[in-house]
Amino acid sequence: EHFPSYCTKILRLLRYSVKYAEAMDGNDDSSSASIGHNLFEDFIEAIFEFQRRKQTKPKKPLSLIAGFQKPVNYPLACHHHDLAMVIELQVALEEWPPGPKYLFDSVGERAFFESFYAHPLIPIESITESVREKRMDFLKKCITHNGSPEFTHNLRFHIYDLANDWMLNADEIKSKEVITLFQKGLDSEARDILKVMENMELLPYELFDVAVARIRKWFDTNEKEDLMMRSLRMSFMNDRMMKCIRESKMEVVLVSPDDINQLMRQVRICLNRVQSNDQAVKINHLAVDFEKLIMMIQKSCF
Repeated sequence: EHFPSYCTKILRLLRYSVKYAEAMDGNDDSSSASIGHNLFEDFIEAIFEFQRRKQTKPKKPLSLIAGFQKPVNYPLACHHHDLAMVIELQVALEEWPPGPKYLFDSVGERAFFESFYAHPLIPIESITESVREKRMDFLKKCITHNGSPEFTHNLRFHIYDLANDWMLNADEIKSKEVITLFQKGLDSEARDILKVMENMELLPYELFDVAVARIRKWFDTNEKEDLMMRSLRMSFMNDRMMKCIRESKMEVVLVSPDDINQLMRQVRICLNRVQSNDQAVKINHLAVDFEKLIMMIQKSCF
């Protein structure tokens, strides 16, 4: 159960060590380069707990010997670290695409299955668009587990670390995360993410769908036993609003009218941050109409 996590931690250490050592190796300062080489030595001995031996004749550092063979480079360490994070996500969240070929191209596969000593330098950013789309789909599926018992902060960090390594649009994943959290009624967590989002072109429309689904859920739950709810629905909803409710299929949890109203206001706030177009104007007008309906629901609850 903990094995993937331990692998991830070890490979993260290796990755940082390689990056630091390569940076030091490119430095003209010989003392800095020596520090970089010794870091390799320290890393290997720390991981495998090699016992230091006193020798009359000083031995060459393992890192210096490895340097002649080029067994490890930063892209190679990144590939292995990424694979470890993917496996950890798969094990914890039970998201199982069919093996490394699903998320890594032929170059990435060479990083996993070729001998270190025969391994060339591998650029991590050069992949096909189809692989990029599969990676985005995988991370979006993983982020929808946020709010579930099995989802941890560590797994969330893995998702965004992978997005960074794979050069994917992090805001697109955050949008999916925000929608998921609002669907589950975790509004406070969702708003925290909204505060750090830069690009939210499609988010207002998806948030509007969540808000409408919440209204539908409220009526479905209450109007069967409450004649006032039924009359409110008939009196304060125009044809466009009725159409939105009728076409709403999204699954959401039941929340209070106050939470519904705050989300509808959030829709309008987000609309002000995107480029104005006919759809934005239409959704804004609908949001205003729904806010009036929600206010009547709030009054009826007191």
